[in-house]
Amino acid sequence: MATTQNAHTGNGSTVDYSFTFPYLKSTDIKVSLDGVVKTLTDDYTLHNATTIRFGSAPGNGAIVRIYRDTASDNLASTFYPGSAIRSQDLNDNYTQNLYVTQEGEYDAASAADYAKRFVIDGDGSDTSGTEEHPLIASRPPKPQGVPFAITTANSAVTTANAADTKSDSAVTTANAANTTATAANATAGTANSTSNTASTNATTAVNTANTASTNATTAVNTANAADAIADSAKLATDRLVATTSNAGSTWTLAGNNTNASTDPKGVGYAVTQAEAAVTTANSATTTANNAVTTANAADTIADTAKLATDRLVATTANSGSTWTLAGNNTNASTDPKGVGYAVTQAEAAVVTANAASAAVAAAVTYTQKANEAALQGFAPAEDADDNLGYYEVTDSTNLVNEGWVYSGVHYKVQSIPATFEGAPGLTVRLSFDFNSASGADASNQRAFTYMSYFANDPESRYLPNPRPFVAGTPVSGQINYYTVKVAAKNAFHRYNGTGSSNGFIINGEQGPFLEWTPGITYRFDQSDSSNASHTLKFYEEADKTTLYSTGVTLNGTPGSAGAYTQIVTTDTLPTVLHYMCAEQAHEGNGVQTNTAFDRTALPVIDAGNFTLTSSSATVSTIYDGGAFT
Repeated sequence: MATTQNAHTGNGSTVDYSFTFPYLKSTDIKVSLDGVVKTLTDDYTLHNATTIRFGSAPGNGAIVRIYRDTASDNLASTFYPGSAIRSQDLNDNYTQNLYVTQEGEYDAASAADYAKRFVIDGDGSDTSGTEEHPLIASRPPKPQGVPFAITTANSAVTTANAADTKSDSAVTTANAANTTATAANATAGTANSTSNTASTNATTAVNTANTASTNATTAVNTANAADAIADSAKLATDRLVATTSNAGSTWTLAGNNTNASTDPKGVGYAVTQAEAAVTTANSATTTANNAVTTANAADTIADTAKLATDRLVATTANSGSTWTLAGNNTNASTDPKGVGYAVTQAEAAVVTANAASAAVAAAVTYTQKANEAALQGFAPAEDADDNLGYYEVTDSTNLVNEGWVYSGVHYKVQSIPATFEGAPGLTVRLSFDFNSASGADASNQRAFTYMSYFANDPESRYLPNPRPFVAGTPVSGQINYYTVKVAAKNAFHRYNGTGSSNGFIINGEQGPFLEWTPGITYRFDQSDSSNASHTLKFYEEADKTTLYSTGVTLNGTPGSAGAYTQIVTTDTLPTVLHYMCAEQAHEGNGVQTNTAFDRTALPVIDAGNFTLTSSSATVSTIYDGGAFT
C-alpha cells in the first residue's frame, strides 16, 4: 500500500517533523495533533518540501500525524475543444486520480481494520489505549466489540435459563399438588356412592356413612393443604422470577430483595447485582483512565520541575563530571534569577566587603615605626578590644617577608607581594594579630601581615604616576607569582576606554606596567573565577598582532583552580612584551623585559630644587623631592 501519511510522537521541544509521501500541491498536506486538525500558517508552516514546522513544539507524548488529502472536487486541469494538451496537465490529472485512489485505499483499509477489531477480535480482552488513535498498529486489537457483546448476552441467557428452570420446578410442584387434590375428590365420590348403596341396611349404612364422612373430611383437608402448597408455589414463583398481567406480553421482574419477608433475593436481585457489577467495572475503568490522566499530569509537572531546575540551578552534558551554572538572569523569560545570579551577586558582595574591609583598615589608628630595625626592636602591646594592632613602617627599605626573635618571642612579616621593593619614600602598613601564634619557636611565629603601601609625600609638585608600575625583587631559582583577577577598568588603567570594558588586575593594581629580569620564571595565577573566558597570553604588540609563545606554558582553564600562564624569561626576549587577554582587546599592559637596556638607566625625576629660572635633577628610582621656589 502506498504511503499517504506519517506519524511522530512529540517530545516537548522538537518543532520540525518530516514526511515521505509525494503530493501535487502544498495545500493537500494536512496535519493533526492528537486527532485535532491544525491550520496552515496559524499552527504550522511548510518548512521545506518534506518538512513541516510547528509554531510551538507539540507536548511530550502528543501524536503528530502528517497526511495527504488530495483535492478531488475538480480535476487538476480542464481541457477545452481546440486547446493545446500538455503532457504535464495529463500527468497531473492522472496523478490526482492516483493519489485520491491511494487515500481511499488507506481509508478503506483503516475502516476494515476498525470493523475487524470490533466484529471479529473485539472480545474485550484488551481495552487499553485510545480508540481514536490515528495509528492502526498502536490501537488495542481486542476492544469490547461484537464477540464481547455475544459473550455477555450468552451469560445473561444462562442466568435467565437457570431462573426459568427454577420456575418450571415450582410449576411441577404445584401440578403435583393439584393431582393430589383431584384424587382426593375422586375418593370422596366413591365414598358417597358406597353410602347410598348401604342405605338399605341402616346399621351398616350409618357406620359406613360415618366412615365415609370421616374420609371425606380428611380428603377435603388434604385438598386444602394441596391448594395451600400450590398457592405457596405460585407465591414463590411470583416473588422470585417475574409477573405478568397480559398473558406474557410484558413481564415485571420479581425477587428484588426490597423486603426479605415479602420480596426475597430472586431474578430481579440477580439482574440488579449484575448491572451494579457492570457499573462498578465501568467505574473501575474510569478510575483507571483518571489514574493515567493523573500520571500524565504528574509527568508534565515533573518535566516542568526539571525545566525549572535546569533554568535555576545548573546543567551538565557529561553525567555530572562538569556543571554549567544556570539562572544568571540574562533573560527573565528564559533565564530567571537562579544559582548563577546568586553566585554573581555573592561575588559582587565579596568585592564590596573587601572594599569595606579596606575602608575599615584605612580608618584604624596606626603606630608608626621608622624602619625595619624599629619594627624588629619592640614587643607589640596587646589591644584589649580586638587583640589586633596596626603599624606603619615609614621607611620600607629592605622590608621583606622574613622572621626574627625579640625577647625570646618569634615574629615574622608575611604576605608582602614578591614584586614589591621597599624604599625610604614608601610607607608600608601592617596588621598584627596577638592570637595568630604563641611565638614559641620558628614554626610558631607571631605574624605582622602586609596590608598596603603609599608614598610618604604625595603632593602634586611631584610627577604623578596615574598607572601603577610593578617591579619587585625577583628571586633566582624560584617562581615569582602574580595574582590575576578581572574587573571593570577605571581611570588608572592604561587602556581605559579602549577595547574591552574589563581589564586585568595584577596583584591588586589596574593593569600595571611590569618589569622582568631575564632568567627568572614568572607565573600569572588565573585560578580566580573572574578569569573565566579571559586567557592571559603574551604578544609583541598591544593589538595582539604577533603572539609570543617561547618558554610560555598554559595550564588549566582560566577561572578554575590551578589555572595559570607561565613564562621562563631569557636574554632573547623582545625588549617589550604585552600581556593581553586572548579573547578580549586591551585588557592588559606592557612588560619591560630588560633584555636590551636596564630600567635603572631610565631618567626619573627624583630630586632637586626647582626655580622659575633654573633647576637641577638627578637620576634615581625614588621619588623623594625638593622644594619649588
